[in-house]
Amino acid sequence: MGKPAYSKVRIALLSLFDRKFVEDLAIESGFLQRRRKVLPFELLLSSLSAFSKGRAGTFAQIWREYSKMTGVDVADKPFHNQLVKPEFEVFTQAVAEAAMKRLSFKACRGRNSALRKFDDILVQDGSGFCVHNDLKDEFPRRFGSWGGDAALEVHATMSLLTDQLTHASITADSAPERPHLPAPEDLKNKLILGDRGYQSHAYGVAVKEAGGDVLIRCQTPNPQTTCYWQDGVKVTPSQPRFFKEMLADSPESNFDLNASYPKLGLSFRTVSLWIAEKCSRVTLMTTLCRRSFPASKVGELYRARWQIEILFKEMKSHAGLAKWVTRKESLVRSTVWLSVIVTLLKRFLAHASMSGGSVCSTLRCAEILKSELPALLGKVLVRRGLKGALNKLIYFFRNHGARAHPYRDRTEGRYSYAFAPIP
Repeated sequence: MGKPAYSKVRIALLSLFDRKFVEDLAIESGFLQRRRKVLPFELLLSSLSAFSKGRAGTFAQIWREYSKMTGVDVADKPFHNQLVKPEFEVFTQAVAEAAMKRLSFKACRGRNSALRKFDDILVQDGSGFCVHNDLKDEFPRRFGSWGGDAALEVHATMSLLTDQLTHASITADSAPERPHLPAPEDLKNKLILGDRGYQSHAYGVAVKEAGGDVLIRCQTPNPQTTCYWQDGVKVTPSQPRFFKEMLADSPESNFDLNASYPKLGLSFRTVSLWIAEKCSRVTLMTTLCRRSFPASKVGELYRARWQIEILFKEMKSHAGLAKWVTRKESLVRSTVWLSVIVTLLKRFLAHASMSGGSVCSTLRCAEILKSELPALLGKVLVRRGLKGALNKLIYFFRNHGARAHPYRDRTEGRYSYAFAPIP
C-alpha cells in the first residue's frame, strides 16, 4: 500500500474509533449516562468483533467477545440490559452514519466521458430478513410466511464509485419503498438506478429538474408514441401507436421510445430490451440522453445495479445480519446498524488494497476478515501495533483476495462497459 493510501486508512480508522468521539456519540444518544463496567467504546468494538466473524446469532457472543477483548468480567444480566436499551439503537445508528461518511475510497470511475460527467452513480434497493414472530406487530411481513410472520426491510443507497453505502434506513417489510429514495435536490449531477419498486415518473421528472438523471426498471407500460427506435432503426409512424401493439407485432425486438403519458401530462424515454437467454423482457424508464446512452448501453449500465445485491449478500453472510432470537425491537435494529458498520469497515479495507493497481474481491476479503478483523479491532482498542497489522493485512489481500476472473471482468463483467477500477 502506498504511503498516502496507508495514511488515509489509518487516519480514518483512528478518527472513527476514537474513544472521545465514540463516547460523545454515546452521551448525545443518551446511552452513556454514568460509567459502569460496560463502556460504550469497548462495547462497540467487541460487538463489531463478534459480528465480523459471520453470523452473530445471540447476545452471548457479544458478551464473550467483550470479556475477551477487555479482560473485564461482567454478569450476563447487566450486560444484556445495556444492549436492549433503546438508546443503544440510537448510538449504533449514529456510529453507522459516521462510518458512511469516513470509510470510503473512490474505487471506480466511469469508463467513458458520458459517465464521468456524473459526480456519483447511486443504486437504491432494499433487502428483508426474518425476525422473531413475537415482533409481527412491529415488523409485519409483506407476503408469505416462510421463515415466520415477522420481517424487517433494510433500505439502502449505495455509491457505485466508492462501492460503499451512503445511506440506510430500517422499516417493517410491509412498508412502501419509494419514500426511501434520495431527495431529488440531493441528486444534482448524479445518476440513480432502481428496481421496479421505485418506479415513479413524477420522481424522474423532479430529479431531472434538479439536474440529475434516473434509470429505473418498470412494469411494461402502454404509452403512445409518435417516434421510436426498433432494433436501432428509427421509425416515425403516420399516427400514434400504443407500445403493446408494437410488442404484439415484434415480440423479440428492442425498442427505444419517446413515450407519451397523456393522463400524467408528461413524456418519458422508455427502453424495452428482449433478453434472449432468459426469454424475457426488461423495460426501463430513464432520463438519460439517447445520443450518449443508446438503448444497448442503457441495458448494460442497468446491470451495474446488481452490485447492491452483492453488498446485501456480504451483510447477511459475513457481517452478522441474521435472524436473532431476541424479542426486543430496539436490539433488532441495533444488530442491523452493527452489521452496516462491519460491512463498511470490511469494504474499506478491501478497497485500500486496490491502491497499488490490484483489484480485490470484496466478498473474498469479507471472508478473510472473519478471522483477521477481530485482531485488528483489538489493536485499535489498545492503540498499539495498528501500523504493522494494516500492512500485513493489505499485503495478504493482494495475494489472496484478488478477483477470480479479472479478464472476464474487463470483457463482459462489471468493468466491461460502465466502470473501470482506479489504479
